[in-house]
Amino acid sequence: MKNARLGVDIGGSKIRIVVSDGKKIFGFWEETNPSLAKLKQGIGFFGIKKLGVALPGLVDKKNNRILKCPNLRQFDGVDLKKELKGCEVKLDNDGKVFFKG
Repeated sequence: MKNARLGVDIGGSKIRIVVSDGKKIFGFWEETNPSLAKLKQGIGFFGIKKLGVALPGLVDKKNNRILKCPNLRQFDGVDLKKELKGCEVKLDNDGKVFFKG
């Protein structure tokens, strides 16, 4: 799994995480009760420190901070840089990520 990274999708009803090197998928994890604790659990399950996170809300990409997430109020104001210490995080709105993909 050289150069593997995590792709994280935080949705209104679940968190999905995929492990990939950009060519092959190595693993998948899903949780149906989205929370910060479950997000940390899923990321920790794979032990990979590079990840991209997409969610439906307003984000501050520069500082990896979730500003407002209408469907997931428990994520409002969460500073992913602080919460996921030791991880290299790229955060964006899920619609923008979908468009780029």
